Amino acid sequence: MTALGMNPFAIGLGLDEDTAAFIAPDDRLEVVGSGSVTIVDPSDIEFSNLYSRSEGDSICLVNVRIHFLVDGWSYDLNRREASHHHVLPG
Repeated sequence: MTALGMNPFAIGLGLDEDTAAFIAPDDRLEVVGSGSVTIVDPSDIEFSNLYSRSEGDSICLVNVRIHFLVDGWSYDLNRREASHHHVLPG
């Protein structure tokens, strides 16, 4: 979280076991697997104490978005939006 707080243009990703995040050429991340992908979006941080705190102090970040996405969900890395893909049976 410290790294994201200092670089709010970045996006943090966490992958569960047996889960993958495939990134397509259009920068859409697709979640596949039995677990979830955690996405941390710091782009709208309203407050951070990262530059004013003393060493050893806890960090404070306000307005960080977190998504936990499972199989069938995607995340647009440019628009920073999650969406679900409805798969038709067939």
